[in-house]
Order: sequence, then C-alpha cells, then structure tokens
Amino acid sequence: MTDRQENRAEFDTRERVLSAEKARSGVKTGHMRYVVIFGIGGVIIGFIIAWLIGV
Repeated sequence: MTDRQENRAEFDTRERVLSAEKARSGVKTGHMRYVVIFGIGGVIIGFIIAWLIGV
C-alpha cells in the first residue's frame, strides 16, 4: 500500500449505514433529568447566595 492509500484509509469519510437496533444502542438518558434538575437548582441556589452576600 502506498503512502497516499494509507492516508486515504485513515481519513475515510464514506457514509456508514447502521441497523436501527445498533443506531439506538447508545447511552440511556433516563437519569439525565436528575442531572439537569440538580444542576439548574445548584446554579439558582448559587446565584441566590451570591446575591445575599452581595458579591
């Protein structure tokens, strides 16, 4: 294989086709709502504390 072919294989941009089952086999986001709720709640509490302190 020549250098040019090796470089081309490394940066292959052809479309990859996945079955529906494999396409959906990602990370489950069932607990993501808790992360979002606690994150937003923490930010709001942080702003309230900063406002009360007068920062």
